[in-house]
Amino acid sequence: MLSGAQIREARSRLGWSSQELAKRAHVLESTVKRAERTAGEPLITLEHQRKIRATFSAAGIAFEGVTAAATA
Repeated sequence: MLSGAQIREARSRLGWSSQELAKRAHVLESTVKRAERTAGEPLITLEHQRKIRATFSAAGIAFEGVTAAATA
């Protein structure tokens, strides 16, 4: 699971705005902003976390020690 701090850091490293991440991940910008408001577990759905993680992965960002959330 990604933390809000990890999402902020990865987005910053890529030089993306919250709007750019939202567009690339196919989520609302408000979802990205809500996720980044906390340092810990973001208050977004597991599906949104999956989309954001996949977007970062496609851009070459890897997260050590982070496991993918189980899907139903």
